[in-house]
Amino acid sequence: MKNLIQALLALQQFHKSESGQDIMEYAIIVAFAVTVIAVLALLYNTIKDVLRNANSQLQGIR
Repeated sequence: MKNLIQALLALQQFHKSESGQDIMEYAIIVAFAVTVIAVLALLYNTIKDVLRNANSQLQGIR
């Protein structure tokens, strides 16, 4: 029982600790940015075609 209480106290202390939190937040932001860049790179031609078609249609309105 004593070991269980000590383990719970250690877990509670670890949960309250903020060491490393900043690094994790920056890592998540970087991972998100890399993912967005990769998705945009994969969809580049599709996005370009959609914008080109929209431009052509808008030019035809004049």
